[in-house]
Amino acid sequence: MTSRRRRLLTATTVTLATALALAACAPGTGTGEEEPTGSGDTAEVSTDLASLGEVTLTVWDQETRGGQDEQMSQLNAAFEEAYPNITINRNSQSFDDLETTLRGALTGNDAPDVVQANNSRGTMGAFVSAGLLRDLGPYAEAYGWADRFSEDVLAVSSYSPDGVTFGSGSLYGLPQVGEVVGVFYSRSALEQVAGEDELLGADWEAFTGMLADAADAGLTPVQLGNIEGWPAGHVFGPIQAQHVPAEEIRALGMGNAGASWTSEGNVAAAAELIEWSESGYFNEGPNGTDYDAAWSAFADGDGVFLIGGSWLAADLEAAMGDDVGFVVPTTAEGTPRPPEAPGYRSR
Repeated sequence: MTSRRRRLLTATTVTLATALALAACAPGTGTGEEEPTGSGDTAEVSTDLASLGEVTLTVWDQETRGGQDEQMSQLNAAFEEAYPNITINRNSQSFDDLETTLRGALTGNDAPDVVQANNSRGTMGAFVSAGLLRDLGPYAEAYGWADRFSEDVLAVSSYSPDGVTFGSGSLYGLPQVGEVVGVFYSRSALEQVAGEDELLGADWEAFTGMLADAADAGLTPVQLGNIEGWPAGHVFGPIQAQHVPAEEIRALGMGNAGASWTSEGNVAAAAELIEWSESGYFNEGPNGTDYDAAWSAFADGDGVFLIGGSWLAADLEAAMGDDVGFVVPTTAEGTPRPPEAPGYRSR
């Protein structure tokens, strides 16, 4: 692993966690009347929102945790203050509930105007192929989104109109927030294993050595709640980054040709994840532990590290104060991770 040693601390782009998508009904009308969607939608876009008259926008999101909910409430209030003719009718649900209810809502007669949807093939891609989302090309042109968002960021909300090709074609969403997956750590717990400066200057081999030291000290090295099935992907991501080139990870994330989950690098990454489990680096029964229960346990003092997204930062800081830190490793190549893949940056 010597040739792949890199310092953990690095700057990188933010991860696109979810995309903001416009439903098939005409945005801002509040009528639920359908208009043409897809690449052929050339409706004119007015940027003079004050001239639209009284408008109610029904918006669905999944920002239910304390810090996320507060941020969204403040943003909505600021928008309504700037445009008093527009009322936001907000429907906030958990991530799992939104995934369950969104398809039925979009196919119903009273579809929401704006929805927060995962940009994956199974969610946004499926909605695009079903003709449930509006092509945002006219909005991108009217508001100059190409000048405000990088090509890579726009790509991960772009599909061909039939939903087959991911990463190019028409734009169907925008990032609602910039998120990144990294390593939270408890400063007080870390003191029993290593100094904070050691962590911030550590390469991957040194970091995994700290996990072994934590286990030997009778501590929980990494808190993981994987009952929902997806959180382990956040743990696999940094391991994978040490074995697999970024472009291959990008192709895998988009489900496009040119990559294989059974490549030598991915098999090695999977083997390392198994090694973590067999070495006792996780809390007891991670596959039977709820995601929120895991980060709450970490906040309560059980665990040295928690690999998770920056969306947890506000709640962890509220619970732990100055005891919580956040560090972002780099890839094996020493480069930032692709925007759609789990990534890291320093905080």
